[in-house]
Amino acid sequence: MKKSLVILFVLMLVSSCIYPYTPDVSDEYGRVVIEGDISLGTVSHFSANQVVPFDANFYTASSIGVYKASFKVEAENGLVYNEIGTSGDIDLTAAGADTRYRMVAEITRAEGEDAVVFASDWQEPAPAPEIGRLVESAQDGILSLALNLSSDYESGCYRWEYEELYHYRSPMGSPTLELDLETGAIKDHTDASDINEVLDWWKYEWCWMETSSRRSAVAIAKSLQGSTLKNHEFLTIPTSSDKLAAGEYYLRLIARSIPEAQYRYLNAVNEGSEKMGSLFSPVPGEQIGNIRNVADPDDYAIGYVGVNRVAKKLFHIYTPGRGRFFNPDNYATDILVTLREAYPEMPGNLLNLEAYKWGYYPYVYDPGLLWLPTFCYDCRLSGGTPEKPKGWD
Repeated sequence: MKKSLVILFVLMLVSSCIYPYTPDVSDEYGRVVIEGDISLGTVSHFSANQVVPFDANFYTASSIGVYKASFKVEAENGLVYNEIGTSGDIDLTAAGADTRYRMVAEITRAEGEDAVVFASDWQEPAPAPEIGRLVESAQDGILSLALNLSSDYESGCYRWEYEELYHYRSPMGSPTLELDLETGAIKDHTDASDINEVLDWWKYEWCWMETSSRRSAVAIAKSLQGSTLKNHEFLTIPTSSDKLAAGEYYLRLIARSIPEAQYRYLNAVNEGSEKMGSLFSPVPGEQIGNIRNVADPDDYAIGYVGVNRVAKKLFHIYTPGRGRFFNPDNYATDILVTLREAYPEMPGNLLNLEAYKWGYYPYVYDPGLLWLPTFCYDCRLSGGTPEKPKGWD
């Protein structure tokens, strides 16, 4: 019996690798925050800011910019990878995995102050994980996406982001009325004899939207069964979402293996921050990562710079969406009545142009003419583009 209890206790210690991480706390304000990873084979991005942490009641947090920041990545074999201009981007596409790396940042907090040099610790690159299949599961109007990651890296810890591309339609589709933006005259395309004119004259009904996740997510999979993360849910989407309505929703998963120390650091930030885990708004105290002042080891920047190789995989999401119905009455406005009161002597065609300047467009709908916000027809106004972005084939 005693022997069995000892074995059980040992197994619990081995399999329970997630343990609390208590970050050091500082009451100082304006500490430098540095975000970014040294990701070999990609263009890595680094950024710097200064943070004002939450007050004693956890009410607010804000950040202020630094006056100047420059970055570079140093390799232990002597190679140096410099920033592209002042963008924070460093091209590491040709960087090899056979040496150790560190990030070096030169930060000037305010005009007239001396620059301070911060550097991350030297690290060997973590190997890229293998991205397995993406699992789709739809139930009760919600699509759940789950990922599978595996790696020989000893930590069993992963970090990932994702990028999205989807084809979506403006809420009301194409208007059948065309407003001449020079004269203010309105042309009804439903009277056209050419069906192509009726259907194709408006070019902004369909757009592509390209977005990315707002933060990195992390997970640990280390256990007696190995370091495989199985069917880990990471994203849920309502089936009524515009992302799914056209059946052209694509997701690019970007995954890394990371050291356990980086996992514990990022997990503490993600769990504690009210701003989706951004390092620029840590809770309520500041957290020590692996970035130190080169001249003063007791001084540190908030952040943890890892060194890794990145795995990317593009998925087409097949779960169909059901779309949404947009009632024109819910968007209609008496904009012409308002304008007529403001400009009683203005001719009707000029009132039409004035309504357009205010962000409205004509729409024919039983029982007559309505004026709806232009975004109801123009998908570009929600941030999309009619042309499919490159890199998604």
